Parts: sequence; structure tokens; C-alpha cells
Amino acid sequence: MSGLGNSVTVVALPLIAVEVLDADSTAVGLLAAAVWLPVGAWVDRMRKRPLMIACDLLAGAAVLSVPAAAWLDALTLQHLVVVALTCGTAAVCCKRCRSCSWFAPSD
Repeated sequence: MSGLGNSVTVVALPLIAVEVLDADSTAVGLLAAAVWLPVGAWVDRMRKRPLMIACDLLAGAAVLSVPAAAWLDALTLQHLVVVALTCGTAAVCCKRCRSCSWFAPSD
């Protein structure tokens, strides 16, 4: 499920920035790059299941904050960048957790 959410985030956030906030190409490029923030190394040292659950919950809350902010007429480009960074970080953590062995003990 988090893979689908990340795919939607990659497409939807730049589209929202252009359509709602009239963002220029530099802002859209920054937003697109923020989704792909590399985090991976410290994930190996943490327990996988709780990290994946926390990342999915955090990304879900970040994505839900976009329509809430739009409804309150408080949506800004900075808000979208924070959402992109949050969702990107969560996606990288989840991918890294999935690529690790589930049977190896996490010390």
C-alpha cells in the first residue's frame, strides 16, 4: 500500500503546486527532488516492522494534511515540500526495510 501512496505523491504534489499555487518550474523541480531524499543507512540498525508501520502512518498523515490545508485555505509551497520530504523519507525507509532479510535478528 505504501508503494501506491508514494506513486500518487510523486505525481500529485507537483500537479497541485502548478494548478493550485501557480508554482514555477524551479519550485516544481524542487518539489519533485524532495520526494527522492536518500536516507537508507540507519534503517539497517532499527527494528523493521515498527519502522514500516510508523513510516506508513507518518506518510498518511502528511498526505492527509494537504487537503486539510487546502480546505482551510492555508496550502503553501513550503507545506508541499515538507509533505514531499516526509513521504520520500518514509518511502525510502519502507523500501529499505523490505529489502532487508526478515529473518535476521535486529540487534
